[in-house]
This record gives sequence, structure tokens and C-alpha cells, in this order.
Amino acid sequence: MSHSQDTSSLPDGDRLIRLLAETTQDYAIFTTDAEGRVLSWNPGAEAMFGWTRSEMIGRPVAIIFTPEDRARGVPEQVRALAAAEGQARGLRWHLHKDGTRLWVRDVLLALRDEAGVLSGYGKILRDATTTRQIEEALAVSEERQRLAIEAADIGTWHWDLVADTLLWSDRCKAIFGLPHDAEMSYERFLSLLHPGDREMADRASARALHDRTEYDIEYRVLHPDGEVRWVHAKGRGYYDDQGRPLRFEGVVQDITERKRAAQEMAERAARESLLNRIGAALRASLDPDAVQVRALTILGEGLGADRYYYSLFDEASDSIRISQGWRRDDPPTAARERRISDFRVTLEEVYGSGRTMVADDVRSAFSPEAAAALEASGVRSLISVPFFDGERRVAALTVAMADRSRAWTAGEVSLVEIAATQIRAAVEAARHFQREQNIALSLQEALQPALPRRVAGMDLAFFYKSALQESSVGGDFADVFTLDKGCTALVVGDLSGKGLAAAAQVATVRNMLRSVIYMEPTLAEAVTRLNGVITRQGLLTGFVTLFVACYDAGERALRYVSCGHEPGLVRRAATGRVEELAPTGPIFGADEGVRYEEATVSLHPGDMLLLYTDGLTEAGPSRREFLGVAGMARLLETSSAQDASSLVAEIITGVRAYAQDVLRDDACLLAGTVL
Repeated sequence: MSHSQDTSSLPDGDRLIRLLAETTQDYAIFTTDAEGRVLSWNPGAEAMFGWTRSEMIGRPVAIIFTPEDRARGVPEQVRALAAAEGQARGLRWHLHKDGTRLWVRDVLLALRDEAGVLSGYGKILRDATTTRQIEEALAVSEERQRLAIEAADIGTWHWDLVADTLLWSDRCKAIFGLPHDAEMSYERFLSLLHPGDREMADRASARALHDRTEYDIEYRVLHPDGEVRWVHAKGRGYYDDQGRPLRFEGVVQDITERKRAAQEMAERAARESLLNRIGAALRASLDPDAVQVRALTILGEGLGADRYYYSLFDEASDSIRISQGWRRDDPPTAARERRISDFRVTLEEVYGSGRTMVADDVRSAFSPEAAAALEASGVRSLISVPFFDGERRVAALTVAMADRSRAWTAGEVSLVEIAATQIRAAVEAARHFQREQNIALSLQEALQPALPRRVAGMDLAFFYKSALQESSVGGDFADVFTLDKGCTALVVGDLSGKGLAAAAQVATVRNMLRSVIYMEPTLAEAVTRLNGVITRQGLLTGFVTLFVACYDAGERALRYVSCGHEPGLVRRAATGRVEELAPTGPIFGADEGVRYEEATVSLHPGDMLLLYTDGLTEAGPSRREFLGVAGMARLLETSSAQDASSLVAEIITGVRAYAQDVLRDDACLLAGTVL
């Protein structure tokens, strides 16, 4: 049986092979002249044999044959067989550039010009260990090319511009959703495109032919069943000697799955970006209303819906609170409360399944009465995510289209569910924080009442800061109260621990200390007695440092007991020098047998007194660089303040500057100026 062929009967065999070679890397494809010198060398050949195109053009193709085949004259025999029979098939060893042997299945085609004269050869090769056999796909030249193209999922087209005839391969027609016997024309081609892409594709064809440039375009195709597919088309025009276009040829490939994957990736990235923005907004505030409005605004703008709102249900009291919501192109709606029974659609009808309610159109998802009620309230299409406390419905986040239906995607539903969960958690956390703040403020008022600004013989000022953001109180405290006429108790303490736990013990120490100071004749005896009681009864979980003083305005004398506390500081008005009031005993609450001693220091008009906790001395730019007592003394020594309030302001400003505005611990400061 003869396999001879006349390539002149093809539209342009060698050009079609080159076009195929440019669009696939699965096959090694090249052409040679009649003597076997390489004329073209595609990327697949470069990948298979390691020789670049520039290295191979003009070289004898025999270089890829094994030495033993070259010695037997196999390259010449194969060309002779192809010239005689039109093709020559082979399954033999070939050589890679690095000497590696490849077991290759190949077919060599004889190429003839329109006069039937042999002009060269075209060869298609594929590694026989990784690809299908292609022998059956190469029975005749046209069938060979068609099946090779289909193996790469590529369709071919040929437009004869002179005769105005358009020929499509069967695969090309299948890509466009047409049967193999469909008649084609350029006008029909345009009619198969998505209306939004027709003008663009028509202009691209005209531009490629006019500018003699490559035609490379992606467009959407409408199949007869309504399915939209994406197609990548690539081709070029061929011209006569006067530059007039004769033919327009190319290939097409269905890239729908690639496009869908890219779209899904882009949508996923957009959703993640939107959720990140929502997360940032949720972390930016501890005000539940501000958290909710900002997060809903970001969600609304990102998803492109008309309305977003958050609802709280109390079915036992027949009430629903619809908090401040977001509306496209309108100001946010104010929060409002209504009776659940006023709605013509029940919560059971919407949330009875316990799952997210997704309604592309309320008219088809609900009863006519419920749908009418929803439309009257500005909801035509919705996603509503419910939240439950056990079996009890407690809240829901809803996104909606106001006056048109919408086919919500699975990705959009997932996005709303994730965002709803984040918003719900953040709102509840913010509400919990507000409740804690209110408790903390009430506790602070009880534990740290406002101190007097002036007592007998002394002007006073006070500063306090809790280390924990969620609490306004902590383990540091100060107290000022009158003893006898002209005598005032000044107390600064630091309990181990932070926040509400430490603050709860402040009441114990502060109130008991007041009692024993009133009862005992001296400060030393009062502190010693209280230490014994508290230690013996285990009333503290940690320990306390205390500075307890009594200022006698008549004698201008300060008697004090310092229980392992930071040294008090006195700046003398006469000299400007700063003196330290050293501890007179160990920390309070550690050993019930301790007996504390009392010290006395004389004060004079204009002298300044500074009592503080280690939250100030241990402030610094890092945990290894503390301000220290010496730093506090320098701030006091260099202060230009004339009264206690100005002194506190200058000291705190100096501490913050040194610590780069970061105070890690509870901090307390009591300052006095002797009058």
C-alpha cells in the first residue's frame, strides 16, 4: 500500500506545520531541506534534544541520530523512503546534546511544492515513554496534522481571503460548539462570539491583516446551549508580492478551565483581601457600634450589595434590635428597635433550618405574603447568617439587594459567613469590653477616689495609669486622708499583679491601713500590726510595697515608714538638691514577725515631695534600659514647676519621653509642694 502524498493539495503544509510547532511544546517538530539540513527547530525540539534553534539551523539533522545509525546511513535511508513513499515512520534511539539516548517515535514527511517537486522534509517526534503513539494520527498528511493538533486540543482555521471561504477543522468547530458538518463563514464566526467581544475580535482581525502583525486574542464563545467558553486564537496573514492579503490562518484552543482557575484565584485573593480589611477594621476600635459600622461598610463596598445590617433577637420579649446598617449611596441607617410580631415574615420562616438563608429572589424563596413584606422593607435578594445560643436565635447578619434578584455564588456566601462570624465575635468582644470598662470605672471610683488637691500645709497632685488596656484599675494606689488637726496621711502602694485581680486586694490593704493608722499611736506600730494580721491570715496572694507618711503642717515634719518601696524624693527649695527617703523595712506581707521602723524628715516652704511606684522607675525604651530612681531624681532636680500639678505634668512627660511613650506596668505618682 502506497503512502505517497502530494503536499501541494494542502492549504500550505509547511506553514501549517510551523504554526503548529509554534503553539505546542509537547512535540519536537522541525523541517529540513532536501539534503537534511535543518531549516526550523521548535521549542519542543529544543526541550527534547538540548540543541537550541540557533545551534541547529543549517546543521545536518543526522547529529541527533546515534553513531551506529549514522554509520549505517539510516538518516539518508529514512529521507529516501519518505521521498519515495511520502512518509517514513520510526521507533529508534536518538541522541541528546549531552549524549543521553532517547527512545523516540517519529514520522518524517516529504514536503513538495505546488509543482510536485521535493522541497524538504518535516519531522514530528515524541518520547515514546511519555506520550501516546502517534502513528495512527499520521496516516495521511491532512489527517496526520489534524490528529496531532487535536492531541494538543487545538483547532485549525483557514480563511481564503480571495475566495472568501472559511475552513475549520472538526476540532475547531467542536470548540465553538458546532457539529463537524457545519458550514462556516466569517459572519457566522462573529455571530458565535459573546456580544461583548464581537467588535473587539473583528477589529483584531482587521488590524492583524492591515499591520501584518500576529493575531493573538482571547474571546468568549456562546455555545448553542447557552454555555460561555473562553478561546485563545492565534494566527497570521499571508500576502502576495504586492502586499495584498491572500490567506489568514491560525489555531484556536479552549482555555475555559484556565480562565476559571484564574478567576477563582483572583476571587479568592479578593475575598482574602476583603476579610483582611474587615479584620483590621475590627481591631481598630473597641466601640461595638463603630466596629460594626466600619466592618459592614467594607463588606458592603467589597461585595457590591445594596444593604447590610446586623440584628439582635429577643423572642421572649418579642423584640428585635436592628443596629446601625449600611446602604449603598445613602448614609448609614440609625439603630432601631421593633416588635418581632410587627413583621409579616417570621423568624422561623427565615431561619427555621438553622443554616444560612440564601435567597436569589425572595419571590421564589418565600410565601407571597412574606416576599411582599421583605420587598416593602427594601429586600429583594438576600444572604442572612443566623447566630444561636443553644437552640435560641440571638442575632443575624444580613446582606441584601434592594430591588433586583441576584444569583449569589458559593464564594460570596462563604465570604459573608466568615465576615459575619468575625463581626459577631468582634461586636460581642467590644460589648464585653464596655461592660468590663464600666465595672472597672465603678471599681476605680471605689478603690481610688479623687484625692484632695490641697491639705494642711501642702499642695498636692496625683497621676495614675493601669498597665492593662481592658482595665482602668490595677495594683498601684495612693491615698490621702486627715488624721489629727494639721496632720495628713500620705500613702502610695504597689501590690504585685495587674488589673482587676490586683485591684480587688487594694481595697483590703487601703481600708485596713486607714483603720490601724487611726488606732495606733505611731505609723511604725500601725504598719507592723497590719503586716502581722494580713500575713498571718493569708489575706494577700502576693506582696506589697508601701510608703506610708504623716505630714504635720505645724511642725513641718514628715514622719514615714517605707516597706521595701521606691525611695521617696525631696527637692530642697533652698539648694535645689534632691534627697532620697530610703526604705525603713522590708516589703509588706512577706513575714509576720517584721517590726517596722519610722523615720522623720523636716520640710520647708517650697520643698517638693515625690512619692511613686516602680511603674515609673522601670519605664524605658527596652526591658534592659530603665529610668531608675536616679532618673526620677534628675527629672525632679531639673523641673521648673512651681506647683504640684505642674510638677506631675513635667515628671510624666519626662518619663514618657525616656520610655518612648510606653509604660508597661501600673504607674502611680503623688507629688506635694510645701506651702
